[in-house]
Amino acid sequence: MFPQELVTYGGNGQVFSNWAQFRLAMHYLSEMTEEQTLVMYSGHPQGLFPSPRSAPRVVITNGLVIPNYSSRDEYEKMFAMGVTM
Repeated sequence: MFPQELVTYGGNGQVFSNWAQFRLAMHYLSEMTEEQTLVMYSGHPQGLFPSPRSAPRVVITNGLVIPNYSSRDEYEKMFAMGVTM
């Protein structure tokens, strides 16, 4: 919905935190082989890792906020540090 902000849906639904992460992920995808998997964590490309041909090409996980720290202020702090999206 807002490509200039890397947001694909409402709220803070960002795919990447910044354009550098987007470009790095695109670089990894363009260079990877059939025996590698790209690992992503909360929009941060972690790198290419060896994998069998039958493995997924991309594995994605997200940093979730536990209830004790799920206030809007805590979320904004963690978002600013780049540890959650």
